[in-house]
Amino acid sequence: MKPEQIRELINSVLQDAEEEEIGISLLSRHYQNQSELAFFNEIDRKAVFQILEKLSKDSQRHKQMLDELVDYLGEKLNEQRIS
Repeated sequence: MKPEQIRELINSVLQDAEEEEIGISLLSRHYQNQSELAFFNEIDRKAVFQILEKLSKDSQRHKQMLDELVDYLGEKLNEQRIS
């Protein structure tokens, strides 16, 4: 890959990571706010809570993978500059 392609990819992945961070914040806020979940009956509330919690954890894992990808691409970009 050419350096400019790597930079474009890094920028794209950084934007995706930022979107994941926003999603994590929103999901966490909703599943931690019991008054919002009070709309549901007890059984449904537990199910909705579990779904929101799982989505939040998945988003955190996705963000971590994207951050690792940015680190890897940054290393590749630096290797190309050195050689």
